[in-house]
Amino acid sequence: MGDRIAIIFQKGENYSPAIYCHWIGMKALAAAVKVIDKTDCSSPEKLVFQVCSMIGRKFGADEGEVWCKSPEWWEESDIQYDSGLWIYRIDEKLWHTSLPDIGKLRNNEIFDMIREQRSRDYVECIIDILY
Repeated sequence: MGDRIAIIFQKGENYSPAIYCHWIGMKALAAAVKVIDKTDCSSPEKLVFQVCSMIGRKFGADEGEVWCKSPEWWEESDIQYDSGLWIYRIDEKLWHTSLPDIGKLRNNEIFDMIREQRSRDYVECIIDILY
C-alpha cells in the first residue's frame, strides 16, 4: 500500500543512490523534473541531493529516503512500485521507466504522462505545491 517510486540518476556508467518514496510517488517524480529544469545536471549525486532537498521542503522531511542500492538491485527486486522505477539518463536527457507502455520520456513530457496516469485533482495538487 502506498504510492511507491524509486528514482535514480545516471551519467555514463555512474549511478546515483536511489531516492525511494513510499507515499508520494508521482509527486516525487514531479519534484525531480522541477529540479532538472532549474539546475545544472552535471552529476547524479548532485541531483539526488537537490531532489531530496526539494522533497523535504515540499512534502516533509520523512518522505524521501536515499537507498544505496545498484540499479540492477532495483530492477531485480520484488518491490512493487505503484509509480515505477525511474532512471534519468543525464547524457541522453531522457527518463526510462519500468512502467509498461510508457517508454522513454523527455523531462518536458513527464507532466503530460502524469496527467494521463492520474486524476486532475492529483495533478493540480502537484502543480500548486511545486510552482
